[in-house]
Amino acid sequence: MKQNIGSIFSKLFKKKVRTQVFFGQDPRKDWEKLVILFLTINLLTIGWSAYLFWQINQGDIFEVASAPTVGADAATRDNLKNILTIYDAKEKQFEALRLAKPTTIDPTF
Repeated sequence: MKQNIGSIFSKLFKKKVRTQVFFGQDPRKDWEKLVILFLTINLLTIGWSAYLFWQINQGDIFEVASAPTVGADAATRDNLKNILTIYDAKEKQFEALRLAKPTTIDPTF
């Protein structure tokens, strides 16, 4: 049973011509396929809606796991204190500039 390698590859990669058409030959089967598709999509939608309703009704869908912030509080407080000192210095500088008389003469007078 010696076969030519070329004939093996030609059998594997041979294009098959499809003569079967899935829609249009039998209207009853076409309608059956459409009804089955419609019912399947509806059942999936009803299942998804029921799942969401159940999760929302139990309140599980709105739960968020909180991350522990024990070590982060000290670093955050230090950063906030530094930021507050910077803004306090800016506020003092602004007040000093606001209260000081301008050094240039207003040309509209």
